[in-house]
Amino acid sequence: MNVVVIINDSLRADYVGCYGGRAQTLNIDCLSAEWVKFTRAYSENLPTLPTRRAWWTGKYHFHQAGW
Repeated sequence: MNVVVIINDSLRADYVGCYGGRAQTLNIDCLSAEWVKFTRAYSENLPTLPTRRAWWTGKYHFHQAGW
């Protein structure tokens, strides 16, 4: 099985066409028509680096950083 993950910083889902946005995001809309689209995926952190660390390692950064 192949997995492709598209990560964007500061792009709200409601701006993308396949999620109901008015912007024309033709390439993303084309991909979403054939692939799995997550509608309820939430990040664990606000900064992008700790969030990506949690995605790829499965370890939660929030508790380990002592925030």
